[in-house]
Amino acid sequence: MSPALIILLGFAAAPLGIMLYYSFISDGYPAVFTLENYINFFSKSFYLMLTWRTIAVSAVVTFICILIGFPMAYVLTKVLDRGKNLILLLIPG
Repeated sequence: MSPALIILLGFAAAPLGIMLYYSFISDGYPAVFTLENYINFFSKSFYLMLTWRTIAVSAVVTFICILIGFPMAYVLTKVLDRGKNLILLLIPG
């Protein structure tokens, strides 16, 4: 499990941490720790509208995936005996 954890940390957690670090740094020289970037972001209504629209779309997509995924998983585990592997191959992702 260690190689998978190293890969996950290297390619997912580390870039997110770096982005978070740079989001708190000012643009000028010398770079100092500041909340100015977040104040600017949350003070503009356009960015807030886009943020809420993104959250709403992701909630709808999550709900649709749950509506499709749970019944499909139930059918695959409880109902089907033959053809399970073929159906699993047809699922994208």
